[in-house]
Amino acid sequence: MAPTAKSRTASKPDSLREAGSALTAWYAGRARDLPWRRNVSPYRVLVSEIMLQQTRTETVASRFEQFMERFPDPETLASAPEDEVLKLWEGLGYYSRARNLHKAAKVIAEQFGGQMPADHQQLLSLPGVGEYTAAAVETIAFGRPAVALDANAVRIALRLEGAELEAVSKAGRALARSRLEAMLTLDQPDVFTQAVMELGQTVCRPRRAECSVCPLRPWCAGQADPLRYPAARQEKAKPVTVLTVAALFTPDMAALRRRPDGGLLAGLYEPLNWAGELTQADLLGRLEGLGIEVNDAVRLRPWRHEFTHRVWQLTGWRIAVREPKRLQDIVWADRDMLGQRCAVPTAFRPAIAEWECTPWKTLWSRDPFSGIT
Repeated sequence: MAPTAKSRTASKPDSLREAGSALTAWYAGRARDLPWRRNVSPYRVLVSEIMLQQTRTETVASRFEQFMERFPDPETLASAPEDEVLKLWEGLGYYSRARNLHKAAKVIAEQFGGQMPADHQQLLSLPGVGEYTAAAVETIAFGRPAVALDANAVRIALRLEGAELEAVSKAGRALARSRLEAMLTLDQPDVFTQAVMELGQTVCRPRRAECSVCPLRPWCAGQADPLRYPAARQEKAKPVTVLTVAALFTPDMAALRRRPDGGLLAGLYEPLNWAGELTQADLLGRLEGLGIEVNDAVRLRPWRHEFTHRVWQLTGWRIAVREPKRLQDIVWADRDMLGQRCAVPTAFRPAIAEWECTPWKTLWSRDPFSGIT
């Protein structure tokens, strides 16, 4: 589909350069104090950009320095066990990013002498680094003129142009790139790139645009109806999977198993779970079949977890068992191990929270099977 309105800026490069200068000036007075904007280095920029992919800025801000304190340089990250890296990533989601960052650190340590490469193609050779991340590192860390084209950048450009195109479409991205390249302030490319990010996160947001305070308002063709741009994408209904979770623990340890190395949530730790919503009798029967002696069973409140392309509907049980039964693929973790080494995905955190918040030994003061009906 062609743009529905002709932008005031479309055929005026000088005007677009003015818009870029206005945006960088606005950023100078409005930039938030975020941890990755302090002590800027190529490695810190890489870590922050990987973390910020599909994760809220507020969430990353609370976790970034903890990660950097433990892994201050690529060599330290490269030499760390994967389980420790995943544990420090816990709560950020999309754990494949952590694995790729870990692999990228190994490449940097082994092939680039521990120094972040500045060359575009060399950056793209790092696991998990695509065009956007490479451009962000180039411009923010090395001051090179490059357009970092993420969802925020595309949205801003299409609203500026008044172009009713889908943000993920080839035409929409091409138009956005051409407009941002024309706006790019060559003397401050790093500032311009961060200004685009800031504007998209705080003013020109997906579901709310505060046009009255936008520095690009004099040049924007889409301000009369900003939410019209980009064009809405037709979303498919997400498939729903129902799971029953059994959070097993003894007075001192909790049972976890490691997920397979491939697929969804690969390599992370989870409580025992089965497909479908099991009755209490069915669940206890399965545990009995594994040779697990149950001391107490308490049903948890059901919860829901949404992934990008699917939904899990979970129901769970807090199960006190008499002893840590040795089973294949089961790890019995004490509180220290659970807190320091075993990364548990957010989808299972409600069950894990029951372990962490419950005085585990108190349940063994009850009569055996007192909670089972």
